[in-house]
Amino acid sequence: MKLTVLLAVLLAATTAITQEPKFYRVEFAANDSLPVTIHFFCSQGYNRQECMHDVAALRSALAPYPLQLLGEWSFYMVLAPDWKPLARSHRGPAVSPAFTLLLGHATVIDRSLFSGTADRNIELEKWSGMPVGPAFVDIALTHELGHGICQEKNERLANEYGKELREGKIPIARTPRRWRSGRRGNKSPGTNSKSPAFWRLFQNLFQTPITFSDVLRR
Repeated sequence: MKLTVLLAVLLAATTAITQEPKFYRVEFAANDSLPVTIHFFCSQGYNRQECMHDVAALRSALAPYPLQLLGEWSFYMVLAPDWKPLARSHRGPAVSPAFTLLLGHATVIDRSLFSGTADRNIELEKWSGMPVGPAFVDIALTHELGHGICQEKNERLANEYGKELREGKIPIARTPRRWRSGRRGNKSPGTNSKSPAFWRLFQNLFQTPITFSDVLRR
């Protein structure tokens, strides 16, 4: 009986890993002032033109903020069909349009934030209480930046840091450092301390892909 249960658990874990989307680095020639330490990825299956469009929109939305405070950081754009299974596999609410991996130095984003279907936009509007548009995108991204810049796992404080960013302020972490790193609530998986270096695996758009499982194993 115990062996059967163990095999079932291992099979479920293997299935989850194989179903995880893979990602490719986006090399983006832009005239904006984003730091070179900020990296962008699209999940496998993205149309190249749509990938570049969504990354351009993301870069534009991030441009007003002090991204240099993130250090080495990666933003992952995920296709809508992959989003909810991925969010659930990392113990996050599937309806949310983004989550952040603190020790992995990464923010993962549902492309619906920029190119959503009518049904997904309605779902996000019901969840957030506001229409999907530039203001909603700004709030969602600054919330995640609040997590990243302050290495903060507390959702309420991340909201406060995001508000300060939108007001043009530099947020200062209010949680003792020993409580900040690691997972943030139920929305971010743990990673090992070597994870920030995973961005070095990529050089060009649509080269060798990775999954988050690859990142966590490093």
